[in-house]
Amino acid sequence: MDTLVIPVDFADPYIGGEFLRFGNVQEELMCCMQPEILSGRLFMERLLPREAALVIGAERFCSCRGYARDLVWAEDFREADHGSAR
Repeated sequence: MDTLVIPVDFADPYIGGEFLRFGNVQEELMCCMQPEILSGRLFMERLLPREAALVIGAERFCSCRGYARDLVWAEDFREADHGSAR
């Protein structure tokens, strides 16, 4: 049976959170691995409490290791190596 995985993030009302400043947690980590998510910042304002943004098709480019100030690039991400395909 195929499993559908839908990543969800609800850490910040701005797409990408504090990615462009100093944040390296939750949402920022997701944007490091899938930078196409950040394109939403160009078109969306701050999300209101009951709003959601849906980003479809953002490709994952890398894997990271660590968290917050210890966040570092780990390796290139290849979908075929992780049992997933587009």
